[in-house]
Amino acid sequence: MSENFALKRVERTSIGNDKVSFAGVKVKTLILLAIMVCAMLLFPYMALGNIALIGIALTGFVIGLVVIFKQSTAPYLSPVYAALQGLVISFISSMAEQQYQGIAVSAAVVTIILFTVVLTLYKKRILKTNENTVLYICGALLSILVLRLVDLAMGGALIPASGFFGIGIQAVVVGVATYSFILDFKEVEKAVEEGLEKRHEWYLAFGLLVGIIWLYLEVLRLLRTIKEKV
Repeated sequence: MSENFALKRVERTSIGNDKVSFAGVKVKTLILLAIMVCAMLLFPYMALGNIALIGIALTGFVIGLVVIFKQSTAPYLSPVYAALQGLVISFISSMAEQQYQGIAVSAAVVTIILFTVVLTLYKKRILKTNENTVLYICGALLSILVLRLVDLAMGGALIPASGFFGIGIQAVVVGVATYSFILDFKEVEKAVEEGLEKRHEWYLAFGLLVGIIWLYLEVLRLLRTIKEKV
């Protein structure tokens, strides 16, 4: 998730001549996205059973944790994480496509639009961060986590998969996922201002990738909820 625990743990070290740059973070984020998309495109040609998919998902989760707690591994493990997540996302998207044709493409387009809008607003300083912003977003993320866990424990009875209530709840989640990117952008800015080592670009790109994946999955869920209502 974003307010993003990954980016929140960026180590403040600045030894070496090569420093973090906006361009460097952008390039590495695009590289990770390209790896993820390639994995998604390869998924239909791979005969993966349910057990294999579960193994891939768990492996990706573990690798993500390793990168978060051992940031020096980011240049090597972030591409692996992106590839594994690409396979998992492709599976989830294909399941959604079986129900509603074209929904995955729609979710991807909406994700790109939302990310671009919040980035533009942040660059123009229309959206700003302060201590209250961090507290509000952290509170919202914690509330979402608790709500999802309770819903899971209740077998999905708490949050309906259709109806206006379900759409409203999911729209709020998408809003939080989108707005939380401003904290990620702020973390990148701080890394540039503090002159952190260039190797941190991979970790910052990893954090942005995590946020983009989360936003895509939440948008996909919202679109499914809307179509259930229709």
